[in-house]
Amino acid sequence: MSRQLSRNRARNSPRKTAGWLFDLKAAVIVIAFIVAAYAVTSGFYRLQITEGESLAAKAAAQQFVTEEDRERRGMILDKNGYPLVFSTYVFRVGMTPADVHTRKDGVEDRDIVRQFGIHLDLDEEATEDILIQIRTDRATGWRGLEKQLSGHQPLSYVTIATEVPETDAMALKDWLDDNGVGGVRFDAEERRVYNNES
Repeated sequence: MSRQLSRNRARNSPRKTAGWLFDLKAAVIVIAFIVAAYAVTSGFYRLQITEGESLAAKAAAQQFVTEEDRERRGMILDKNGYPLVFSTYVFRVGMTPADVHTRKDGVEDRDIVRQFGIHLDLDEEATEDILIQIRTDRATGWRGLEKQLSGHQPLSYVTIATEVPETDAMALKDWLDDNGVGGVRFDAEERRVYNNES
């Protein structure tokens, strides 16, 4: 009987060893997978949550904007040096409502629209309409889905003001640039001024 037990033990021993070895390999693979998944997840968390704002700001700073310098037509002077004809520029200011925003802290939509009103001489009703357009076209999540399903199409371009003097347009442009506001376009239109007082 003891012989038979020893034979049974000998037969069962490799199977137990093989089963135990398989369990060890499976455990090592599972642990390696968990460690790799943790490393990838923590990397994505760091990129998206922890450093997301600063990385987005760095990416935005790397973008460049091309600006076209318009040549100015010269003045025509009389024999005494007084200008008979000279050029001035007026601007048409427009926006893409969904793109009017900034990543700068402390600057909200209402602040941007308030600057539109100050520099473009817009009344309170016009500025409120602009604010509504911006917020409507930028709607995301459930509200955005609701608007999209109801057939709302975001506006690609809206003219805010025309015949804006160059000083006012450039003051607004400087404020928008300083605060990183996008989605606003300035189109220069040349005007020739004829001075007939000779």
